[in-house]
Amino acid sequence: MDKFVVKWKRKNLEDDSIKQPFAKRRRISCEFGFRKPMLDYLKKNANPKVLLKLMQVSKYFLFKEFPFIVVKDLKHEDDKWNIDLENITKKLWITESFVIEENFSPFNDIMLVSSIVPKIAACDITDLWMIGQQISLQEFKLLNADKIKDFHFRESMITDSNGDILSVENILSFLLKVLSFS
Repeated sequence: MDKFVVKWKRKNLEDDSIKQPFAKRRRISCEFGFRKPMLDYLKKNANPKVLLKLMQVSKYFLFKEFPFIVVKDLKHEDDKWNIDLENITKKLWITESFVIEENFSPFNDIMLVSSIVPKIAACDITDLWMIGQQISLQEFKLLNADKIKDFHFRESMITDSNGDILSVENILSFLLKVLSFS
């Protein structure tokens, strides 16, 4: 009888605030099959597309504020961007088109695409307009070249890692779904 009373007292004297984190941790690890540090690592380091899918699957991966700025069309015309890129602190997620129209002249910046690529987290574009630009092959691949359907390429060049300019045939080999090339 004494054992029963001791167990009952011990059970009732335990603080609920101590139990709660363990229960929460157990629930999270049971829900996903991973421990909390692994889930925190995924939340912090997942690429944007995977992170969006994780947010759709579980509340655990939701953020108070979405970590990316989603832009439907990113355009540079008449020496200005359609959004204020100077004051953004988050990376961009471009969903439809990327247009840079710079007429080729010694005064225009031919490296605009190269200056924007570090600010891009995800790129799902289907339309790419590059006029008067010079980019590397790695930057071209980061723009999701294999999904581009409409590609306008005038007064521009793409260079490989050696600095050699790619031919049109080589550029077309990266554009797997292109329907329009000009």
